[in-house]
Amino acid sequence: MAKPRCCLLVAAGLAYYASAVAQSISIGSLGTSSGFFGPGPITVITLSFPATGDGVLTSAAFWWSAAPCPAAAKIKILTKYEFLYDYQIYLDEERGPFDILQTTQTVDLTPPVAVRKGDLIGVTALSGCGGPLFNPTGVSFVLNGDAGGFACDIRFANTCPSVTAGYPAVRAVGGRPERAPRVVPFRK
Repeated sequence: MAKPRCCLLVAAGLAYYASAVAQSISIGSLGTSSGFFGPGPITVITLSFPATGDGVLTSAAFWWSAAPCPAAAKIKILTKYEFLYDYQIYLDEERGPFDILQTTQTVDLTPPVAVRKGDLIGVTALSGCGGPLFNPTGVSFVLNGDAGGFACDIRFANTCPSVTAGYPAVRAVGGRPERAPRVVPFRK
């Protein structure tokens, strides 16, 4: 009787381990493009597609309006903080600058970027060579230059960066940290 019970525990443990390893996370979205935010230097931070969970991002894809563009883009991961009227976005990590070799660009995020559920993604256009493509739904902040975040009071619109309908076509993906399998001791 102990042998079937042991096998059942081992099978359940392996299934749990496989599901933990297989879970992926994402942040941002490529969506459907209908224009672009304009040439840089600008930073566009989307509020529309926050990180789906805690984990590590390993690659990003984005759509750009022109190619080739040397050292033209950065990918930024930011944390949002809201309290009453206070609205703050802080830069956690950034990768780049990346060369734009084609209008649909995929890049490795090296080293990988740790994210928490709810983190935001942004893309920076560093030069006048093209810019991030625009999707008509959602909401984004548009900041001048190679920005790393901001703080503002939403009661006073002039203290906040420009808000625009739409979001940049940028998406990063990765996975949740792998968990070591739990060994269940066999007892007779």
